[in-house]
Parts: sequence; C-alpha cells; structure tokens
Amino acid sequence: MSSRSASCGRQRRTAGQVADARGTSPDVVGSRAVVELVGSHARLTGAALQTVGGKGDGGFARARVSA
Repeated sequence: MSSRSASCGRQRRTAGQVADARGTSPDVVGSRAVVELVGSHARLTGAALQTVGGKGDGGFARARVSA
C-alpha cells in the first residue's frame, strides 16, 4: 500500500479560535473546515497540533493520503 503526505497552507494568527466555536473569521472557519474534512474523509488520516511559542498561539495540521 502506498501513501503520500503533504503540508500546505499559510500561517495566520488565530489565537486559539479554531477550537472555539465562537471564532467566525474567514481564517478560523477555513482552518476548521480543513480539519473537519481530514477527520471525515475515508482516505485521509491526520492530526492537528496546537503549539505555543514566544510569538503567541499557533499550530499546524498534517494529513496522510492512503491509496
């Protein structure tokens, strides 16, 4: 079985709003949609990680595509 993984996107400061249902900015809504798609797609396995650094909140998501 072969698989591929890819990371893409642009970094935006969303200050933890992706996990907060009250976040309604386009960046937050789009980020949430990507995470929900990965979670519901049969060929995708993924994870989203929140990171906190000197510049504030951040994070990333990574998905693996199964053949």
